[in-house]
Amino acid sequence: MLLIAEDAKDWFYKGEGAANIVLGYCGSSLSLVGKVLRIQKVAKGRSRSPIGCLVLSNHERLVWRDIGELLECTSKDVAARAFIQHVMSNLLDSKHPVID
Repeated sequence: MLLIAEDAKDWFYKGEGAANIVLGYCGSSLSLVGKVLRIQKVAKGRSRSPIGCLVLSNHERLVWRDIGELLECTSKDVAARAFIQHVMSNLLDSKHPVID
C-alpha cells in the first residue's frame, strides 16, 4: 500500500520512544482500521546505516544492550523482526498476536 501526503489526516500521534514515533490510524480504510505505523527517527543531517554494518546508533545500542540478537543485526529488516520478537511481543496481550 502506498500512502500519499493527503493520507496524513487519517493518522494520529500515539507516542514515541528513543528511536521511533508511533501513529494510530483513524481513517475509514477497512484494511488499516486498528493498525499503527512505526516511523524510525533519523537525526537531522544523518543518513541511514548502509547494509552490512551495525544498524543501531550508539544510543540505541545502550537502550537495547540486554537483547544480544538486536545488537548483532546487520540490516533494518532483521532488527525490526528482533524488536518485534523480543520487545513488542512482551507488551501485547493475546488479543494482539505478533505475526512474523
